[in-house]
Parts: sequence; structure tokens; C-alpha cells
Amino acid sequence: KYEPNPTLFVETFNSHPDYLRNVHFSYVVLLRALRRGAPFLKQYNYVTGNSTDDFKTQALMNRLADSAILDDCASVFDAFDETLMFSDDSAGHALKKNFKGVFHNVSKIVDCVQCQQCRLHAKLSLLGYGAALKMLFLPEDKYEEAISRNEVVAFVGVLAKMSESITDIKVLGQMYWDQHEELLRVAHSGEGKGGDETESSSASTSESSSGFDKV
Repeated sequence: KYEPNPTLFVETFNSHPDYLRNVHFSYVVLLRALRRGAPFLKQYNYVTGNSTDDFKTQALMNRLADSAILDDCASVFDAFDETLMFSDDSAGHALKKNFKGVFHNVSKIVDCVQCQQCRLHAKLSLLGYGAALKMLFLPEDKYEEAISRNEVVAFVGVLAKMSESITDIKVLGQMYWDQHEELLRVAHSGEGKGGDETESSSASTSESSSGFDKV
């Protein structure tokens, strides 16, 4: 049976806050791509061969492209500006070439993963990120010829995964603090018998909070 493990979550990420920042940055990049590519995604031909599924798919994509979060979080999108990243000067072209090289190297590393299911998920994620980058860097009139159907599917999939990850970070962090507050209540209720253990538990909680702020 699988269940949340808030303690393991904090132990893993407490000393690596950059990992969580990377998750949030990736999500911002994907949302920025969604906002820029929304017109293309709304008019894309989602023909599946089943009229009911076609209607449902189109309705869901319209709902995604018109998501309120794209307006509510507009100011957050300034954390990443693709127009400044790859300028027309020599430095911009060098960065673009290096960026493509890194992306290609990551794909080659994924090819070495032994687990087929892990490799499949990684490949789909890379395909989704590739579609997001095309939406950000290509002129909008080039989308139709440059972005394939599989890339659209992968983009929606990786966007959903990152959205779930953002939610899980908040939920696991809150669960961790709820558990520790409960332990403190139990310890304080028996402070007449176990004062030393109460102090130890409080100190432990204080140490954790210095590296992983309460959600």
C-alpha cells in the first residue's frame, strides 16, 4: 500500500531547497508556454475518430487554455523571459546552441535507463518540454508545422505532472508540520513525566524549521 511519507519528503529536500525551486521554475516555464500557445492549442484539430471524444477533448483544451491561473499568475511569469534569454547577438546564438546541446545530452542519458517504464515517462516529459520550448521560441505562425500531435499530447501530460507536483509539495509540507505539532501536544500533555523528551522533540522541530519553512 502506498501512502504519503512527509518525514522522508522533508529529509530529502530540507538540504536541497534548490530542487523545489527548480520544480516551481519548470512550472512557470510550462505555464508561460501554455499562455503563449493557447490560441494554437484551442484551434488544433483534435480528431480521434469518435465524435463524442472529439467534443470532450476540444472542450477540455479550451478550458485549459482559458484557465484563470494564466491571468492570476501573470506577474509570476516574469521569472522567465524567453525573449531576453536568446537574443540575436552572438552570445544569444551561442547560448541557444548550448541549450540545444544540453537538451540532447539529457535525452541520450535517458536512453541508458534500464527500466522501460521509467524511460518511457522520461521520454514523454522531454517531448513535452520540447513542445513548450517551441511555443516559447518559435514565431506563432510556425507552430502548426513544427509541433506534432504527439508533442501536444506530451505537453499536456507534463503540465499535468508538474501541477500535481506543486500540489504535493504543499500537501506534504503541511502534513509534516501537522504531525510534529501533534507530537508536541502529546509531549506537553505528559511533561510531568517526560520533560527531557519534550525538550528533545522541541529542539528537533526547531532544527527542521530552520531549513524547511512551514507551508
